Amino acid sequence: LYRPPNLFGDIAYDRCPGCKHSRCRHEISHKDFQSVISTAKGLAIKNPYRGSDDQRSGAAWIEEILKRTIGQRSVVRYTFARLNTISSVWDELVRDQPPPIGCYQDYDRHWDALIDKINDLY
Repeated sequence: LYRPPNLFGDIAYDRCPGCKHSRCRHEISHKDFQSVISTAKGLAIKNPYRGSDDQRSGAAWIEEILKRTIGQRSVVRYTFARLNTISSVWDELVRDQPPPIGCYQDYDRHWDALIDKINDLY
């Protein structure tokens, strides 16, 4: 049963948006997600990405993300990008997209969409 977002932004799905099953088969546990956040924070850079005001192109930013998160899953890459991009640019990149839910495949999908959006805009 799909319900539209409430005032607080929570979204309910009858199927997992990532793996398309009624019960998520690739769920990210709370412990794993905390590990993802700490890993992404540990890889943090000094200069966050500033979009068109940045000296790095979109392709260079994607390359830097991939280089810093080598061997990591898309959830770490997506979280790293979110933590190292200024909020106004991040808002522009994820506009009209619901946030990823706790599913590895949903983060894979959002990571691919983020790469496409960075390439389109910058």
